[in-house]
Parts: sequence; C-alpha cells; structure tokens
Amino acid sequence: MAIRRPPRLIVIFLVLIAGVQFATADDPVPATWPHQFHALLFMNYSGDLSMINLWYDWTNGRNFNIIQEQLGGITYDLEWNNGTSFVYTLDESKSCRSAQLEVGPSLYARLFSRAENT
Repeated sequence: MAIRRPPRLIVIFLVLIAGVQFATADDPVPATWPHQFHALLFMNYSGDLSMINLWYDWTNGRNFNIIQEQLGGITYDLEWNNGTSFVYTLDESKSCRSAQLEVGPSLYARLFSRAENT
C-alpha cells in the first residue's frame, strides 16, 4: 500500500500561514543605552592593528579613547559633546593637537542638503 503525500499546495499554504504568524509578533525593544561604559576595541586597518580603550561618559559630555598601535606608541583622544577634540601623546614628543568637529543638527542638515544636491 502506498503512502499518500499531502498535496504540495496545502504544504505551501501551511508554511505561508506560519510565516505570517511569525511576522506579526511584537518587534523587539532595544535596551536603553548606558550613560557611562568602557569598551575594549580591536581595530584592523588593512593589517595595522590597534587596541582602543573607549571610555564613554554621556553624563559629563565626553568620550575618551586610549589608542595603542600594535608596534607603536599610545595616542590619547579626548572628545567633548560640543565637538572639541584633543589628540595628544605622553611620549618623548609630547605632541598635542585640537580639532573642532561638527556635531548635532547642523552636521545632519549639511549632510542631507549635500545628498539632495547630488
């Protein structure tokens, strides 16, 4: 006696119904971003490896990166919420430079207006 298989149309219908039920489930809610945290990042810039200690502090409006090159020195990068950034070293050269980076709504307005013009 032969085993009778269900018609393919019924199987496809059941799979589609199950898919609709999964798609209508509640979307996940992301966790709130912590106001302060520390992260250890390993970056690979086409073979040049770096280890970055990131200290993020939203409460005090700053972001501090300690960048250790694989075979080089340590660079410190202190960034403030107003766009001011100080990049310095504490080795023999004791170099320091600052930059004013555009942040917030003015940056987004400039980026979007540039995208509309192209």
